[in-house]
Amino acid sequence: MEILKKIVLYALFLIAMVVCATAVIKIYDLILDLDFENIWKEGFKAGFAAWIAMLAYIHLRRKKR
Repeated sequence: MEILKKIVLYALFLIAMVVCATAVIKIYDLILDLDFENIWKEGFKAGFAAWIAMLAYIHLRRKKR
């Protein structure tokens, strides 16, 4: 049950990171006039990279304890 709980939590965390990254990319696109072809694609890439980085950080913090 604990593993399922973590999987759901990490999936929700991925969704949150992708949505936030997409919003930030859209704001940058409007302010800086970057003219991205697909905002959702760029937002997903940025959100996924942030998600991987945060998971690595969480994993390393738990290993130190």
